[in-house]
Amino acid sequence: MARKKGVINPIATYPGSTIDLAKFNLETEKRQYEIIEAKLKEIYEDNLEVTKKHVMKVLSLTYNPKDDYVYLPYDLKVSKEKLDLNFEVVKRVIGIGWLIFGIWLLLFALIGSTYLGFRYMNIASLNKDIDGDGIADINIDSNNDGKAEVNIDTNGNNKPDLNIDYMGRRKPIFNLDTDGDGKPDKNLVNDASDEDKRKECTINCDINGDGWPDTNLDLDGDGKPDTNIDTDGDGVPDLNIDVNGDGLCDVMCDDDDDNKCDRNCIKPDKDDIGTGSSTVTGDPSTETGTSMLIIRFTDGETVN
Repeated sequence: MARKKGVINPIATYPGSTIDLAKFNLETEKRQYEIIEAKLKEIYEDNLEVTKKHVMKVLSLTYNPKDDYVYLPYDLKVSKEKLDLNFEVVKRVIGIGWLIFGIWLLLFALIGSTYLGFRYMNIASLNKDIDGDGIADINIDSNNDGKAEVNIDTNGNNKPDLNIDYMGRRKPIFNLDTDGDGKPDKNLVNDASDEDKRKECTINCDINGDGWPDTNLDLDGDGKPDTNIDTDGDGVPDLNIDVNGDGLCDVMCDDDDDNKCDRNCIKPDKDDIGTGSSTVTGDPSTETGTSMLIIRFTDGETVN
């Protein structure tokens, strides 16, 4: 929930902390999730209900080969710097776009006419930030015509129902309304909020019930998953993970559709952990534009 003006930030005194990614990356997917969730609960205490969306934003940083950062509610900045995952409270500077938007709202209030009053109510329902990160999430007006075109919330529950985008790209991909009747009819999102539904779901699976699909994402509407594929039904992507939202695989890439990682593999097979054996993934003679060396420390001084 976004902080109201004049209210003291409840986590303003948080001194900051760091997670060592060299050790973190050795943990199982389930344990990694638990570590991040525990860290966020430690920071927020009773001031915010930590959701899976918050945890996955942080986990996405650990998948990214490059340094990057995200903001969570109450100005919590989580940044990846080489092998450190840092948590600190850093106040964000209001962008010029939001400043101009606020000035327009003030002008509408001063005019006070009936027409502009109704117009203001319509604008207030657009470009809503529902998680307090300063970025619009639902009812996005992408062409400034006063109507929502992306992530449309039809029932007022702060969840997208129509023309849902992918990783904030502002382009409708899921639950498309192709005939203008206000109902989704193409590339539908499927509820996978409980364990049984999660195991059965094979396409566009919404794990946390927020309206956006999380796993087995079909980006081209052909009925086959393209990115963030969950191979074991645990609700966590295992293959073809897209880190930056461009629709292409960044890590754990399965190039031959055999449900095994062939390129940019960052997670070892469970059978290979701690065995001391050596394995080669992919073709070592393949030429690539960007080279990547990944080292896993398995026990003590041993390098796998």
